Amino acid sequence: MVTVHVRGRADVPIDEPSPSVDPNDDPELWERESGRRLRALLGSTADRVRSAMATNRSVVRISGLPRDPSPPPSPYHDESRWREIPITLANVFGAVDLLNARSFAYSQENRGRVVRNVVARIDARDEYSSQGWGRDLGPHMDDAFRAVGEPERPLDQAPAPRWLVFGVIYDRPRVPLSIAAVDEVVKRLATRDVEALCRPEFDVKSPASFGGPQVAHGLPILISDGRGGWFSRFDCLNCAGTTAAASNALDALSELLATPDVWEDVDLHCGDVIILDNFRALHMRSEYTPRWDGSDRWLIRLYAVPKSFRGVPDHAGVPHAWK
Repeated sequence: MVTVHVRGRADVPIDEPSPSVDPNDDPELWERESGRRLRALLGSTADRVRSAMATNRSVVRISGLPRDPSPPPSPYHDESRWREIPITLANVFGAVDLLNARSFAYSQENRGRVVRNVVARIDARDEYSSQGWGRDLGPHMDDAFRAVGEPERPLDQAPAPRWLVFGVIYDRPRVPLSIAAVDEVVKRLATRDVEALCRPEFDVKSPASFGGPQVAHGLPILISDGRGGWFSRFDCLNCAGTTAAASNALDALSELLATPDVWEDVDLHCGDVIILDNFRALHMRSEYTPRWDGSDRWLIRLYAVPKSFRGVPDHAGVPHAWK
């Protein structure tokens, strides 16, 4: 993990006005204005963030950013007001712009909203999602049933997000985000299992956060990045092999991922921005017990893809909510 720390800059006002529009309605405006703000805050260290993500780093943390002085209570019913957390939102949208990326939503997930509350939802104890809390959320990448890498992208459906960008509002209970770099995992697998995981012999289901189940058939789990490294679409709950070799390779991968030393814990601190490469890293989170006191673990999450990519909107007039 690369950590970039922001030192206070007296010439940059931390209370700079945010765009006067809901970011779920106009994320591009937020990216543009917040990107200028974040570059001013980071100064020359902005290049470190861009360089880290361009050199196959799986996760980057930006710490020391300004944060909202008085956030509202954790939204246990998944309802939050953007005007109450403008600085956190500016931090995450600024990070998206720094990546030369665009944020987006899936029309069938998160009610088509770009901004996702990663928080204990009061009715989601046993849900395998970022809002579930009573079960371990095992090794996975987000939206693995969608395309990973441009060559296999269908024309009528958005791909999996390339990046997950998190902004930390509350950091207790202390529940780290655990990360396994795909390149390091592949190095530990037997050659026969790597070869099997590269063949299109897997069915992958959509996660619980989608409204209805979808299944993509005949996909590989490992995809070459074209530069000697690897992308992955592994999701421990939603992948199944369709041949004996594929099933055996999945078992070998799952066994390896049960080894503690392949994981790096990213401790979350209020105000941090975490940029995770969703293609190059698997992540997981253990179960936990919320305190229900209004200050439980709460992150804001954005999905992002390279700015050169434009998905197909599900509805006219909402260009950022894709099929």
